[in-house]
Amino acid sequence: MPYTNALERLGRFDEVQKYRHLEMNILERQLETVPEDVRARVLLAADYANLGRAEDAIRQAEMASALRPNDSSVPLQRGVYVRSAGKENRIDCRLASRKRSGLFKQ
Repeated sequence: MPYTNALERLGRFDEVQKYRHLEMNILERQLETVPEDVRARVLLAADYANLGRAEDAIRQAEMASALRPNDSSVPLQRGVYVRSAGKENRIDCRLASRKRSGLFKQ
């Protein structure tokens, strides 16, 4: 990730996309092997959000939250990635719904 951040700063967006796709493929293979890997799901959600795949980002972020419901950083990361994918209203509604149902505790 730091490498892609540096490439973005340099304006080398084609290379950024290449590395994001490579990372995405690695993370997808990791999740085939270890589906409960929350960190891989969070990183994959970030890649999906950065590539405009909002629904995939939301799905991965929600799975990460379901796997680690008491980890306060997962919902925060989920909100950031989904917001970057342009779906902030949808995720805010889902968080509000989870809070009301008691599934999400701050």
